[in-house]
Amino acid sequence: MTRRVVLLVYPGFVLLDFSGPLDALSLANEVSRLGYQLTVASLHGGLVRSSSGVEIATEALPKTPIDTLIVAGSLAPPEGPWVGELATAIRETSGGARAVRRASERVRSSWPKAAY
Repeated sequence: MTRRVVLLVYPGFVLLDFSGPLDALSLANEVSRLGYQLTVASLHGGLVRSSSGVEIATEALPKTPIDTLIVAGSLAPPEGPWVGELATAIRETSGGARAVRRASERVRSSWPKAAY
């Protein structure tokens, strides 16, 4: 049974919070029969710059049901006109997910509690 996992990034995310879970799940795909369909997403898709300046290609956050949503952390609370829209999208996407995970404690401290 394949599980659909979305790794969500946004401007200023910490690269390690993204790459750690991605590598772990990719390795799990190699050694397990479970299988994870991995999607790297952002609010609207396209290139997203991390806190270290590395840009990651993303798809738009899916509107279809997923099994797990993993949200990368950031060094400071995200700022910009997109933050409210992304918090709403996280709530909507996580409503149908079997699990929602923060990649680190930085997510807990940098995002409004209402986003989760």
